[in-house]
Amino acid sequence: MKLSLKRSSRSVSRIPLLFQIIGLFVIWLLYRTFFTMPEWFDEVIAKAAVFGLPALLYARSIKNGSEKLGLSSKRFWSGMYMGLFVGGVYGFVGVLRALTSGVHVEPALLFTSSGFWYQFFLAMMTAWLESLFFFGFLMNAVQEEYRLPEAVA
Repeated sequence: MKLSLKRSSRSVSRIPLLFQIIGLFVIWLLYRTFFTMPEWFDEVIAKAAVFGLPALLYARSIKNGSEKLGLSSKRFWSGMYMGLFVGGVYGFVGVLRALTSGVHVEPALLFTSSGFWYQFFLAMMTAWLESLFFFGFLMNAVQEEYRLPEAVA
């Protein structure tokens, strides 16, 4: 299979993709450097603006965009279950590793803590917005722009 880095004739926008990506990272870098906002604002509002908005604009500009980004019911739940499964495997392996190393694993009553649900919400928003940007926008735009297979993109 021969890979080609020729650009497709259909461009997502008038600004080249590389400049869009660099621009978004510069915006995020400047925001994190010059502004000190509460954690909830950074993880929910700022990331939604810098990472989520470009991904949603990209989805609106292409055919079947919401399906490509995993926002349709067709791909959303399978991705959600796969993410939970992989996270569960990592947690299970971590506990097994700790037990085989002789580390005492203390069960924690995390779910009864009010701080847990706050941190859990922030972690879910961060993971979702960053995945939407990197796997929804970035990977799909590179794949479409240069006509690359998914694994290469």
